[in-house]
Amino acid sequence: MWSHSLAKAGSNNTDGTAKYSDPMNQIKDQVALRVITYLPETVEATCDLIRANFRVLEEIDKAAENELHGVFGYASRHFILELHAERKAMLEYENSSTLEFEVQVRTTLQHAWAEFEHDVRYKGDIPEGLRGKFNRRFALAVGLIELADSQFSAINSELERLGARESAKSRTPTTQISPETLAPWLLSRYPNAQRSRAEHYVWMHTLLEQLGMTTFEDSGPESPAPSTARRSRRRWATPTLSGPFAASMTTS
Repeated sequence: MWSHSLAKAGSNNTDGTAKYSDPMNQIKDQVALRVITYLPETVEATCDLIRANFRVLEEIDKAAENELHGVFGYASRHFILELHAERKAMLEYENSSTLEFEVQVRTTLQHAWAEFEHDVRYKGDIPEGLRGKFNRRFALAVGLIELADSQFSAINSELERLGARESAKSRTPTTQISPETLAPWLLSRYPNAQRSRAEHYVWMHTLLEQLGMTTFEDSGPESPAPSTARRSRRRWATPTLSGPFAASMTTS
């Protein structure tokens, strides 16, 4: 994205004048990141987290703009952000207290379309006489992507509903915890949460085993009080942190 900022700094208005007189201060995406999700609903959840943890200077919903104008096109959520006042006052943020930065949030399919479309258009290889044809093909592709995203959401919702139903029907306190039984149990306990990746449930199962929790009898406040042996294991067991969350767990 840095190369994009450099190109933007040298861009001109339609009348040929420089677009930015002070690009280092006027361009807000010199520091930027993208969050790529599988599902549209996870995009919404991510946006909620961003709003809760940063001061939003600008928010653009490209998909909403497309819908307003009745067209298909680039769909992404763009935020220009800065730290909240309480974070700016912390010593560890001293060097970034005045920093403004950009965060983009979109689905995997939206990202694939945007990257390919941007690459083709900005290479400038499309002959003038064929631009309409290419525009039509890009619009057709992004329409199909929107349809695919909606189907992924429908599939995920159905899986969550089935998982919660199966968990309620088949799980007993003595059911062994495994990655396969853990996923529907968590969805039944936290219906507003999103299904995670398969390897995350494997990691959680490993962690629970190391804490001495092997059945759902060990896992919840509605369960009978744990035995002395289980209490001892919970108090003294030190799980080995590995897997997808190890870095965040060990630095928090």
